[in-house]
Amino acid sequence: MSEKKKIVIIGPAHPLRGGIAVFNERLAEVLQKEGYDVIIYSFSLQYPNFLFPGKTQFSNQNTPKNIDIKIY
Repeated sequence: MSEKKKIVIIGPAHPLRGGIAVFNERLAEVLQKEGYDVIIYSFSLQYPNFLFPGKTQFSNQNTPKNIDIKIY
C-alpha cells in the first residue's frame, strides 16, 4: 500500500480574489482528484491598501469545499 503524495501550493487562495487565487484552488482540486494530499498556504493580503487599485481584494464567493487552505 502506498502513501498519498503530499503537495504544498504557496500563493493566493480564498478569501482573496483574482485569477491566481482561482487557478491555485482549481489546481488543488485536480491534484486531489488524482490522489494527492494538497494544502494551500495563502496570504492574508495581496497588496497593502494604499497600493491596491480596486475596491476590495477579497472574494464574495463561497469558500471552496474540500480544499485545505491555511492563511498567513
